[in-house]
Amino acid sequence: SGLSLPLVCWRGPSKPSNMTTRARIAPHRSSVSNNENFVESTLAKLKESIQKIQRLNSSELSYEVLYRASYNLVLNHHGHELYALCVSVVSSHMRVLAQRVESFFHNNFLGNLNKVWSEHTLVMSMIRDILLYMDKHYVKDDTEHVFELGLTLFRDEVVRVDRINQHLRETMLDAVRRERNGELIDRQAVKNACIMLVKLGVTSKAVYEEDFEQYFLEDSTEFYRLEGQHLVAQQGAGVYLRRVEQRLNEEMTRVDTCLDPKTRPLIVAVIEREMLQNYMQALLEMENSGLIHMLSNEKMEDLARMIRFFSRVKGGFELVCASVERHVTSLATAVSNSEEAGTAAKPAVKIIQDFIALHEKYDRIHNNGFSRDAVLRRCIYRGMAAGANSNQRMPEYLSLFIDDLLKHGPKEYSEAELEATLQKALDIFCFLEDKDVFERYYKQHLTKRVLFGKDQSEELELAVVSRLKHECGSMFTAKLEAIFRDTRTAKDVQDAFAAYITEHGVTLPFPLSVKVLSSGSWPLQSPPPAKLPEVMNQACAVFEKFYSQRHSGRKLTFHFGQGTVDVRFNLQQKYTLTVSTYQAIILLLFSRDEELTFDDIARDTGIESDALRLALLSLACGKVRVLAKTPPGRTVEDTDHFTVNHKFTSKTTRVKVAQIAARETAEERKVTACKVDEDRNIITDASIVRVMKARNVLSHNRLVAEVTNQLQGKFKPDMAHVKKRIEALIERDFLERTAEDRTCYRYLA
Repeated sequence: SGLSLPLVCWRGPSKPSNMTTRARIAPHRSSVSNNENFVESTLAKLKESIQKIQRLNSSELSYEVLYRASYNLVLNHHGHELYALCVSVVSSHMRVLAQRVESFFHNNFLGNLNKVWSEHTLVMSMIRDILLYMDKHYVKDDTEHVFELGLTLFRDEVVRVDRINQHLRETMLDAVRRERNGELIDRQAVKNACIMLVKLGVTSKAVYEEDFEQYFLEDSTEFYRLEGQHLVAQQGAGVYLRRVEQRLNEEMTRVDTCLDPKTRPLIVAVIEREMLQNYMQALLEMENSGLIHMLSNEKMEDLARMIRFFSRVKGGFELVCASVERHVTSLATAVSNSEEAGTAAKPAVKIIQDFIALHEKYDRIHNNGFSRDAVLRRCIYRGMAAGANSNQRMPEYLSLFIDDLLKHGPKEYSEAELEATLQKALDIFCFLEDKDVFERYYKQHLTKRVLFGKDQSEELELAVVSRLKHECGSMFTAKLEAIFRDTRTAKDVQDAFAAYITEHGVTLPFPLSVKVLSSGSWPLQSPPPAKLPEVMNQACAVFEKFYSQRHSGRKLTFHFGQGTVDVRFNLQQKYTLTVSTYQAIILLLFSRDEELTFDDIARDTGIESDALRLALLSLACGKVRVLAKTPPGRTVEDTDHFTVNHKFTSKTTRVKVAQIAARETAEERKVTACKVDEDRNIITDASIVRVMKARNVLSHNRLVAEVTNQLQGKFKPDMAHVKKRIEALIERDFLERTAEDRTCYRYLA
């Protein structure tokens, strides 16, 4: 309803017919005298008109006349009187409105208050239109505009009247309480009241904040404090967190539909503080429902909810991470140090299987419950690594597991399952700190698989070596790769030997297959002595002659303990026994003598006592008993007598006699550890020299840090070990301390 002056006119002579019409608004020429009667009458007229507007009875008023009246007053410097009139009339009306609002206390208060507020804003808009010229040209920065004046007076003389203010606040808070308790309320009425309070702040939301929001937050704090206490005592962690989620959703919906948007973060903070932050530790440690229960039973939704909510609270996510890491460490340590652990392969396989199952479980939890969070992933990794490294024999167990998998896996698993299981086992390898210990055991097991033909798939063997190379570098797998190169070379030598026999017409007493290996790549100890039967000596002599002609200057050393022999065993039925070389030497004695004592066998074979006992134990006490022992038993004594077991039978004509493996004794493990330490000394020395050669001069701390960083792919060196090797290199004149700073070292070329 904007107003304008209808003073469009033409000036000057009549416009010629051929001229273009140009119109403009002529400025108003006041003809108003400044006598007091005119001012008073005009003010009285305006007062009466404003009061009619306030009574919503403005249909007979002429806005053009009223506007011109206020315009004349301001133009003739009576704006002050006009503004004072406006303040007086509006203030008087506010007292009427206050009484009217109080009458609604028990009759749809919020709805009627909103009606009064809507009427008031409409009235003030109409008054502003009438006094528009004064509003634009008289009101200065230190004076309120007409509409804002109406808001301020309504705030101070209606809304902030003590009784009205208190009743308004309590009515709104009561509506919120009832809705929290499940009742239906008039959300629009509450929303309108909040909008009114926001608008009464004019340029800020101070009225909304002071008259309602602070009380709303205080009331909410008490409500959720009591509800948190009740729920944490009565419900489990999963149910409690679902209730928190429900309350958060309800409050955000309430803000969207009833309150001002600025209240959202504040009410969310109240719930987070009263229902989460105060009970984080209690929720984590709840028996049969807390974090441990969720992890143990893979409660993915509850875990995701816990992570989501605890992440919103200061220190909550860190608390969850620490709890997860402690729990995973505890479980992994228990698996690694299982009482079933032993030197035999099967207990070791069971331990690694359980460890893989644990790792798979927490992979599922990380993907589904933790939403692939990187920080929690590192916590799980540290926990698994701590558990794996809590048992010094885990590298050995892992090597035994892979050995068993590569020997028997192709028969038990499909190709895809076998590859997947190998990958899971190699994931466990990443947790190990003593990777060099694993390398030593893996090399021993690989040697046995290759020499005894138990490597079912060279492709899988090479895949394992490739993964190890990716994790630890080419230096780590250099000797493993050399084993496969030697194997291929040995095949070429065997083919050449077969051609040599054919070309020279050499007659062997039995078919001979020899694998020639380079001594530096294979973890084979010096072979124990043995007296070979003449027939074996003849065959070995033929091969030595062939090899010396092919490679002059090379020396062959036969490892009879690493070979196998096929022996014809003639009873009522003829059998072919596949036995070790030592077992074959023993069996050939019985082609000459019917019965032999332990001492007789030891004298005639020259095999050392321990190896002989294992060989006889396999022949006389194992699953395939081709010899009979007197007296019967599961051990071999010096006084035992042995004969051919004429009652031996088998469903197949080709029988493999398994060699009973010697258990690694504590002394042998100690020897292995000493060899590992020797290798570590060499590797550490090389790393120190490499770093110093590149840096020339370096401080002690930086040298230790760089060396540790280089070596962590093979093992985790401690500072004492690195310091000891630095001292050793100083004694050997590779390094010296600088004269300027004794904590710095200089490389000596």
